[in-house]
Amino acid sequence: MTTTQVIPSESKQQVVEGLKTIKGNIILTSSASGVAEAYLYEYKKQCDVNKIVTVTEVNEIHSQKNLLDESDLLFYIEISLSLNLCNQLLQREKQEKALQCMKADLQRKCEQFKFSMERAYNKNYHMGIYLNPILDYIKGKYDWEWLIANFDRLISNADKIQRCMYQYIKPTSIVTGPSRVILSAYDRDLFKNDSYGNFQVINLTRQTNYQQLKEEAMMILYHLYPILWRHHNMIERVLGRVELEQSYIDGKFSYETFITGLHSFYEAYHCIEASGCFISEDEFLSVIQDYISNSKDNEQKKKSKLYI
Repeated sequence: MTTTQVIPSESKQQVVEGLKTIKGNIILTSSASGVAEAYLYEYKKQCDVNKIVTVTEVNEIHSQKNLLDESDLLFYIEISLSLNLCNQLLQREKQEKALQCMKADLQRKCEQFKFSMERAYNKNYHMGIYLNPILDYIKGKYDWEWLIANFDRLISNADKIQRCMYQYIKPTSIVTGPSRVILSAYDRDLFKNDSYGNFQVINLTRQTNYQQLKEEAMMILYHLYPILWRHHNMIERVLGRVELEQSYIDGKFSYETFITGLHSFYEAYHCIEASGCFISEDEFLSVIQDYISNSKDNEQKKKSKLYI
């Protein structure tokens, strides 16, 4: 199949509602980095209490545990998932003693593995030993969905990580697995297909109006750069300036150029925000315009590969 499915884009809320109604596993992709991850987090934020949604960041796994073999990664993914699920259950059932004990045990094992490279788990670990008891507790009470944020950063062992993740997704797995998986990916090959394995591909790339573009820009700020959120009123005013809107309407920059440039601006300024030396609205506008001007459509970073 070669026709990419595109969710209608009158507003960011319509995209989120579309994700709620689509059945089965989904890959979110876009020509602009950060957009797919922002929608993952926005979707999680809007899920009701009867649905437990966990988010795993592929880049976080790689940065925490470098150069691990597959048995190590299987253990780390399972123990992290189990701890995340346990925490969310305790938010709903605070007085449940069995869950509190389970959390303490999971937390201890996770910390031992992360900080001391504890390998003793190999003696009695088998896939599902930690996750299955949590899933048995969830069964019949809550729906579990797994979101995987496959950030557009260099991930040298993405194939190994994603093969391990797939063990918890595929129907033949020893663990029950989530009812649905939604992940982000930026492989160019995804743009021309509407499916990848047993995943439905949703391409978020679009010709959109300026209001939609502003909504997505603020969503990226809120979910991916929370340290900058206290400046959101200033940033929103700047994005509302007629100079930026008219440039977009006149075709002086594309959707991809705008989002990529703004993403670079967020990335740079969240690193120096702690200094408190923030700038005036006019200076803000000038800096953002510079970042957008320096963003080129044909400038491609090395993408993380998708193996699921």
